[in-house]
Amino acid sequence: MREAEHTRLLASSHDATSAASSSGSVWSRVALGLGTLGVIAAVAALATSPETLMDITLGLGLSLPRETPAQHGLSTKSIRPVASGDGTRPHSALRTEDALVPKLGSHKSGHVATAGAGLVDDSDRDKQFLIPPVVVEKIAGKLAGRKSKHSYDGILSKKATHASGVLRTPVYIIAMEQSTKDAQRVAEMLERLIKYHGSRAVREHVHITPGINVAGWPDKIELVEYALKSVLAVRSVGEIGALPWLETYANRDKKGRVGDPRASSFPLSHHIGCLYAHLHDWQLSFDAHYETTVILESDAIDPSLLGVELSSIQAVVDNAPADFDLIFLTNREKGGKLAKKFKDQLGNTLRMYHLTEPNEEAGLSSYIVSGTFYKKLRRYLVEHGADMVDAWLSAKLCVKPAFDKNGKFVAWEDNGGGEYRYLSCYHVQQEGFRSVVSDAYPKASR
Repeated sequence: MREAEHTRLLASSHDATSAASSSGSVWSRVALGLGTLGVIAAVAALATSPETLMDITLGLGLSLPRETPAQHGLSTKSIRPVASGDGTRPHSALRTEDALVPKLGSHKSGHVATAGAGLVDDSDRDKQFLIPPVVVEKIAGKLAGRKSKHSYDGILSKKATHASGVLRTPVYIIAMEQSTKDAQRVAEMLERLIKYHGSRAVREHVHITPGINVAGWPDKIELVEYALKSVLAVRSVGEIGALPWLETYANRDKKGRVGDPRASSFPLSHHIGCLYAHLHDWQLSFDAHYETTVILESDAIDPSLLGVELSSIQAVVDNAPADFDLIFLTNREKGGKLAKKFKDQLGNTLRMYHLTEPNEEAGLSSYIVSGTFYKKLRRYLVEHGADMVDAWLSAKLCVKPAFDKNGKFVAWEDNGGGEYRYLSCYHVQQEGFRSVVSDAYPKASR
């Protein structure tokens, strides 16, 4: 990851306590409720409009994951790796069965699974992470210029024909629950989303999902267990202990804390937490059966990180290639073959490139995944574990022909015998764009 992202999560995990002690009784009240995800949404609104603090109840509308009855088995739909070279090899020649067929069970503390147990139906699980309506209303009121206004139409719905371009794709925003910096970042992001897409679209489609604080384990370990749901379906905890990066969950001490001191200290703890937070959201999207999902880290709109304005994200989805697994929205170097050039509903020119060339790009602060993305990736996780999440995707699974026609790993090295890329990836750039944030925005440090 970029150094800007290296320092982000763990450093910010200590923000809330100091902010509460130094800002008087108002922030002290906020700090009292920082154990629930509802606070990050409430604080997001407060950071945008602090005078509304006394009107908002902490912990609104959000709760920790719950158990639900067993319903159905994991999908056995085939997955196919992507041909190397120019991509002309027919996909029909590539047949790879998804290995994840055993059922998944639950445990009293969350989603600890044992192979062969009943599957938990989590298809509506992400609804608990939707932005509370009162938060949307407060920001809409600010944009409308009067406190009595509880909705805001958004620029796109006013200008675009039949509201085309208005957000209708699920959005997950990853934020650390105990970080006032993340709250401020998310506040500006929500305000920008409402400004362009309107309060109704944000209320219906935008979620705030939890970041993972590895150093705080066993606190919130149920979030990690859910993130590993697909792996726990077919691997015992002992077997997971041999999988790279995932072994941090399996090899905890008797108190449930991280066993390896290096893994509980910065910067490794940040990278591991980042991986699990994204795994959590991939599983969440997969369980909800979404065809497409936008995933944003809390600092996604930082000027150094974002490659397209948030007004364009639905246009990117609508213009996505049929074969895509992953589209990066981050500010990246141009590279790869131009796949498509198009304009969004506000007239901005966007270019989408097919990501096939070796690269050293880092950062996973904004991207879009298709319904095929996790169907493919969970098989890799079960067989090979994971890696540092941004480079693992961008520099390996997206571009390296390291797999055979059945999706089996061969070698990462050039000329190692592999012929196929595992994922079909793209990146999109907006012509002349640079994200603009307020002076108060906690920018990522380089």
